[in-house]
Amino acid sequence: MEEVSRTQNRNPYQPGVLTGSLVVTPMVREIVDNVGSRLFSQLSGRPVFRIAGMTSSNDTGSLPAMLDGKPDTFFYCKEIQKAGDWFGVNLGGTNEVRRIRIVQGRKDGDHDRVFTGVVEISADGEKWTAVEGPGVLPETIDLALDPPRDARMIRLRVTKPGKADGTKDDVWTAIREFAVNTENAASLRTDEQAFAALPVRLDDGVFSISPMFEVHPFRSGKMLGLLFPAPVTVERVELDMSVADPTAQWTMEGNTGGNAWQALDAKAEGTKLVAQPGRELRAVRIRNTVGKTLEVKLAKFEVKTTGKSSAASAAVLTDGQPSTHVTLEGTTAVTVPVEKSATEAYLLLGEGASAGIKVTAGDTGALGIFQGPLVRIPLPAGASTLTITSADPTAKVAVHEAIFRTR
Repeated sequence: MEEVSRTQNRNPYQPGVLTGSLVVTPMVREIVDNVGSRLFSQLSGRPVFRIAGMTSSNDTGSLPAMLDGKPDTFFYCKEIQKAGDWFGVNLGGTNEVRRIRIVQGRKDGDHDRVFTGVVEISADGEKWTAVEGPGVLPETIDLALDPPRDARMIRLRVTKPGKADGTKDDVWTAIREFAVNTENAASLRTDEQAFAALPVRLDDGVFSISPMFEVHPFRSGKMLGLLFPAPVTVERVELDMSVADPTAQWTMEGNTGGNAWQALDAKAEGTKLVAQPGRELRAVRIRNTVGKTLEVKLAKFEVKTTGKSSAASAAVLTDGQPSTHVTLEGTTAVTVPVEKSATEAYLLLGEGASAGIKVTAGDTGALGIFQGPLVRIPLPAGASTLTITSADPTAKVAVHEAIFRTR
């Protein structure tokens, strides 16, 4: 590959700009047009991650809705639950599973879901291994598998039908999201147990914690917040705990990294506490600083950022699905974590590949500008992230996949 790069990977019109490995360009174009499966498998040594829904039920028509990434659509099995029913996904081949996220119900608080069950994985569809349960399951099941496990299939199986408390046996099953290996756009952080399982959502650059409709105690000194995988520019933070005089009850804080928290200039708007930092933050939180327990109802916790989340985009580039992509335009950047011990990265580009991308490795500085449908990037020692932008701010560049290898 070094010889190919030396002899073929040069742009005669722009010295220093790498054009991509031209000898594989025809194959790359063909593969990008056909989901990129062969190229991905050759470079990564893994099968393409093609996720498809599956169930033991006969009601399969809406299965794709739990895989479309939309928070307001759902798979809905209109059959009364019975023990042994299961709902899940086939990954299209044996893949490394790092995270499983299942969001149940047509909406928060819905009774049409699996209350008592088990999450299982399998390499062959015959032998299944539990990774969560059996037992009472939350509405949102979010599992980080450490160490990762190899699996071809994942399912949620009913062990006891109906509500866990026995008050309703004749329930159907709705699943809004069944996701594998997606990275959280943001993760919830709290030391108040009643808030620990709340879903975190991202919609057009706005992160939000799902509201609660019940009143809960919030003790003095305790906190609730969001941690982002990478710094994001925070434009506005809104908190509404349904408590009067919020500036006297809460302190809103931001963190740029590490253990240092700084108070944000927040003002009251009725029961809402609002701050407009206008700068990059790695995390935001509120703390009860009034010296007593407050009875609260979380009506809103929302963080508005400028631009789309690079954290969500990074997950797309490492999802094993060459059919998905991130579009870079203007100053939009995406930061991708580098796999441990990797010495080189391959980036599969689509539309706008001729315009090129600019790549920076962590704190080591720019690695250069790269063009072409497939680019190889040698990684400097110790690089932990790659930040990618369009080399031409006026052009749109689609990046389909980032593949890390160790030579």
